[in-house]
Amino acid sequence: MSKRGVLHHVELWVPDLTRAIDSFGWLLTALGYAPYQDWPDGRSWRLGDTYLVVEQSPALTGSGHDRCRPGLNHLAFHVGDVARLDELVAVAPDHGWTLMFADRHPLAGGADHCAGYLENSDGFEIELVASRDGASLPSALSRRSRARELGIAPGRYRPGPLNSMTDVAGVRVGQTTVIEGTSVRTGVTAVVPVKVGPVGGQLPAGFFVGNGYGKLIGATQIAELGVIETPIVLTGTLSAFRAADALVSYVLGLPGNEDVLSVNPVVGETNDGFLSDIRARPITEEHVLAALSGATDGPVAEGSVGAGTGTAALGFKAGIGTSSRVVRLADGEPCVIGVLVQANFSGTLSVLGVRIDHATALASSAREPQESERSDPGARAGGRAPGGDGMPGGDVVEEGNSCMIVVAVDRALDARQLARVARRAIFGMGRTGSDFAGTSGDYAIAFTTAEGTPAADSLLGPVFAAVQEAVEEAILNSVFMATTTAGYLGHTKYAVPTDYVARACRAAGVLGR
Repeated sequence: MSKRGVLHHVELWVPDLTRAIDSFGWLLTALGYAPYQDWPDGRSWRLGDTYLVVEQSPALTGSGHDRCRPGLNHLAFHVGDVARLDELVAVAPDHGWTLMFADRHPLAGGADHCAGYLENSDGFEIELVASRDGASLPSALSRRSRARELGIAPGRYRPGPLNSMTDVAGVRVGQTTVIEGTSVRTGVTAVVPVKVGPVGGQLPAGFFVGNGYGKLIGATQIAELGVIETPIVLTGTLSAFRAADALVSYVLGLPGNEDVLSVNPVVGETNDGFLSDIRARPITEEHVLAALSGATDGPVAEGSVGAGTGTAALGFKAGIGTSSRVVRLADGEPCVIGVLVQANFSGTLSVLGVRIDHATALASSAREPQESERSDPGARAGGRAPGGDGMPGGDVVEEGNSCMIVVAVDRALDARQLARVARRAIFGMGRTGSDFAGTSGDYAIAFTTAEGTPAADSLLGPVFAAVQEAVEEAILNSVFMATTTAGYLGHTKYAVPTDYVARACRAAGVLGR
């Protein structure tokens, strides 16, 4: 076979050979290149018939590379699958590379182009291109920032150690993410109080309906009896009924439940049909059982995971979010409040009172990269970066689609009081910009893990305030931690550019407020 037209070699002149050997030598070796040439001013690595040279030439006239000037902008390499991209990006900082466009990684080049963009200290940019395998894509979509990591801390009460639903002792969370080909983006999230499930296991509970356009399975018995007797499962709308059946199977299968003849499964849902083929009803009993059996009391994954895999809120990709608050009531006793949300509702994102317009944020992100990100890869990577008239038509702002909120507290409250707590949880949606659309099913369930005499109503003021703060932060986490997702019929939901959000909040003087 003729070698005609095959690239023979690329030679890069570098200001510091030692740094270049560390950064390029590591990368090229990881990509399968072998050391080829070695002389005092340079090194080279070879793969097949092509080799790459780095040289600190005596004739060098500058002190660094500027990829925005005429000449070489960047080099691009195939890396294999997304898992391999993850591995390389994770280790790259140890060898002098910095991840560019981090808030849109790994889809900074567009929804159809999965890649990582790295820059070394001498200004050279490398693009690592992964094959677009839907089954492995989510593993690369995990590097985002929670609200507090951006300096955004709603309210005045402090969070628990994990700032999570699982800060409430005796509450676990498990999730199953279901991605199949290009059409299924859905999953299951389970909130599992350890005291429910076994025979006779019940906890006081109450709920509130902000707008009843939804299918909250088990709601009427909660209203009548004021207890939950199963874990709470969240999923996509048309899979809720299969999830309920699986939850019944789970409870009936627990030791000691051999004679149980009645179970009230509690299953909430939101409609993820924009990004997922909802009519396929892909959730199986195995998916639900995996979320239930895998529940832990540790950190909770947020964003595009579990029941939030295919959801969107406030104009951006959203998903699962969580937060907590620790308050001390007037009787001197502490109370921990944990919140988990499945965010999938419409409105205009509001962060500490700062309005974040969907179109403006995406356009600004594409137009104004961070200082260290001086050129946007979108136009050159075979895809389009989100923003302005170049925004793919599939990324539209839809009305409604619902929000599920689960609240746990560790202070003894009765069902009436827990319904009051749930009502305040719905109020918390307004702080983030919800429009409370008529086609949105907005539900909150609150339960307590504590036994004993309920606290006096006069003590509940801090709980009411704290639950609104926690819901606000959980929703922000669901949006900030979510990642750009392409799915059913080519529809795409873009992640909010967190750098833009931080700039807007900083300009408004609300960071650290």
